[in-house]
Amino acid sequence: MQVNNEDKDIIYHYCSEDVGKKILSTKQLKFSIPSEFNDPFDCSTDLISLNLTEEDVKIEIERGFYKPEKGEENLPPKVLLNRLQKYVYTWENPDIKDVFRDILKDTLVCCFSKNFKQILMWSHYADKHKGMCIGFKREVLENITQCKSIIVKYDHSFTKENLFPRKGMEQKTLKHWISNKSILWRYEEEVRLYRKKSDNPKLKNNHFIPFDEKCVAEIFLGCNCILDTNTLQHHLNIENYKDLKIIKLKKATSKFELE
Repeated sequence: MQVNNEDKDIIYHYCSEDVGKKILSTKQLKFSIPSEFNDPFDCSTDLISLNLTEEDVKIEIERGFYKPEKGEENLPPKVLLNRLQKYVYTWENPDIKDVFRDILKDTLVCCFSKNFKQILMWSHYADKHKGMCIGFKREVLENITQCKSIIVKYDHSFTKENLFPRKGMEQKTLKHWISNKSILWRYEEEVRLYRKKSDNPKLKNNHFIPFDEKCVAEIFLGCNCILDTNTLQHHLNIENYKDLKIIKLKKATSKFELE
């Protein structure tokens, strides 16, 4: 069987049979805020550094993010830096916590994989191999949903990113935040689609983002799925899905793999 897991333009969404049929019939993907993820280290503040330089202090004042208090206006940058680092740019400051909390609350993420044959993914996210794995054309999906995609990186330890105060650093830090996970998750080969809720008022309380049939490239059914491929194909034809490949995976007979 020819497979596409090396094709970087296809990303795969694992789900149960019921959820998969709902995704395909409604043509909507559910996005989540990062605080709902199952990894306690996901988007941890430990991935963020708040270290400043004297030049950073000047920029923060120019941006109006920090306003020197009375008596601080004429302090040399080095002295002001020490004060800011100790009392302002610290996780003990609730205002700093609020900044990061607001960034996360405004971020919506949907998770995919580069691999449709990962046994653990089928077990964890596709109802013990009874569900399905929907392959989406990444570039088309990005354009239709107005999202961006990012490949998750895996490591043994934290790589910190500095948020403040450089121009564009909030977006850079957000990307760093949602794309770094423990090496223990590397089997997922994860790709994440993300966007800001504030870009579209309709997403404030509804985290379902529509796509169209052109976004879907192929569908794989789990080795324990009882759904008939011909029946599914018939329903998808009615829903106007064209040239869609549907394949039922099976267990290999001589190795621990799906084929």
